[in-house]
Amino acid sequence: MINNFNVPHDMIALANRCADLARPMALQYFRSSDLNEQEKNDKTLVTFADRAIEELIRDIVSKERPLDGIFGEEFGHTSPDAEWQWILDPIDGTKAFIVGRPSFGFLLGLYHAQHGFVYGLADQAYTKDRWQGCHNMIATLNNRPIHPVNYKPAERYHVAITNPTRLPIDIQAMHENFIQSGHLIVYG
Repeated sequence: MINNFNVPHDMIALANRCADLARPMALQYFRSSDLNEQEKNDKTLVTFADRAIEELIRDIVSKERPLDGIFGEEFGHTSPDAEWQWILDPIDGTKAFIVGRPSFGFLLGLYHAQHGFVYGLADQAYTKDRWQGCHNMIATLNNRPIHPVNYKPAERYHVAITNPTRLPIDIQAMHENFIQSGHLIVYG
């Protein structure tokens, strides 16, 4: 039963070490002229930095957790039947990264074969912010607990979302409701 399941602390520590290594690599390439951007088959963009970061993280995880699988945006899936899967997006927001906007980040998730997604980490290199959420633990921002805000229905919400044209139909309807209600929405 998932209520009794905990992500091992050494895996959380490894995830944080990976983010610690990804951050300076991303900043090293940020706003540089040698990104070597290319269009992938799915029409999304990839840079040298995306690939270099994912290669580094794959190398570290495969050495320290050789029985685990890795599913990365740039190099696909290894050991898809493993009990643990490390899900990687080395630079989420590649377009922003390419044009020099600091709204990119490193994403890492842990998926367990029996319990599903049990841990997530988002690291924003430019602002040095790190969010983490884990089953059976309070989510954190820079190692400080994040507490939900109890808004009343009539209050004005602040929402940050991706490009609304990329949202699924059911989320587009929610987006339209927010716009009509006068809530503050930031895109990107």
